[in-house]
Amino acid sequence: MVGSQWAQVALGDPFINYAGMLAGDTELTMSYPGFVDSENHASPYYTHMLEALKLTEQTWEQPTPDAAPNGGTPRSLLSDYVAVAQKAREQKRQQLPVAWQQVYTQLMQTSWQPLTVRLTSSLTYTNDVGKLSSELAQKLYGEHLFVSVSQLETYYRNPFEYFLRYGLRLRVRPEFAMTPADTGSLDHATLDQVFKKLAEQNLRLGDLDAQQLRDLVSDVVDSLVAQPGLEILTTSLQGDYAKRRIQSILVAVLTAIRQQQMASRFAPQKNRIAVWRRRPETTTGPNRATDR
Repeated sequence: MVGSQWAQVALGDPFINYAGMLAGDTELTMSYPGFVDSENHASPYYTHMLEALKLTEQTWEQPTPDAAPNGGTPRSLLSDYVAVAQKAREQKRQQLPVAWQQVYTQLMQTSWQPLTVRLTSSLTYTNDVGKLSSELAQKLYGEHLFVSVSQLETYYRNPFEYFLRYGLRLRVRPEFAMTPADTGSLDHATLDQVFKKLAEQNLRLGDLDAQQLRDLVSDVVDSLVAQPGLEILTTSLQGDYAKRRIQSILVAVLTAIRQQQMASRFAPQKNRIAVWRRRPETTTGPNRATDR
């Protein structure tokens, strides 16, 4: 083996590992677990150094003996203990090995005692469903309970979710983002305000030139984005770009309407008129209203 292949092998993992082992000033301690659930073997580095240096293997009585303080920190041992205890609980073993019992005793004598108590208590914690008193339930849900089918399905699926949504009335915190629904609301509000301003001045779109139309749309959009919910369009360069893009689209839409109005005598009189549809007397259900 010559050339780059030899260099790649010589400077590979064995070289890096042995270089790391030589970084110590006083001694090097190598270990491996002797008792595990599956078959376990020592590392080849361990066996090779044991044979080459004619060393004697020693068995530690405790997981972290005083002779090897670097075997693990109290915090790392706490994580290992919780993992072992959880696995023993899943396997329904009544008692942990003596070594891990000694680890727990030692952890309770360190500054990590509060966290040890908290984490070990979580192993037996169960999120049991509690019961509300009649007085508290009436304050949360009212004297008469009106529910929909979807609410009943939510309660059947997860009573705690039903309590959070319909008892405490918790809602997901809205994200600071511009959604398609927000863009649509801004478009409709701008068109509504533009035609209202024209009606107040007894004007039609055909009475405005191109620059006057752009200025009117710009003023209306600027006043709308200052309101709560749309201020995201004023907080960044990306928001400013989105606002200018919306303005250009609205100017194009109103320009098309303006050209149609100039070719006819039609002009809008009112916006968003509620048209009620009464249900027949022989049917049940609420009356409906549609915006036009």
